Amino acid sequence: ATGRILWKTRPGKAYTASPFLAFNSHSVYIVDNVDLVGINRESGNIVFQHALLSGLSAGMAADDDQVYLPLADGTLTSY
Repeated sequence: ATGRILWKTRPGKAYTASPFLAFNSHSVYIVDNVDLVGINRESGNIVFQHALLSGLSAGMAADDDQVYLPLADGTLTSY
């Protein structure tokens, strides 16, 4: 690692983004307000955005198949 910036992206508004993120070998996931955003790790391009039914209650986790989100309504959701 050289410390060189590989890419930048601005999904949504900075002040509504959750402090939680998750990643796997091909994507980075963030929650912006109540939208789950998937970002390609190679390019930094936003590859999907999905509206959640509730905000997060804790940090997310991801494996190479899914991202797991504990929601404030008490459900654990995966995509």
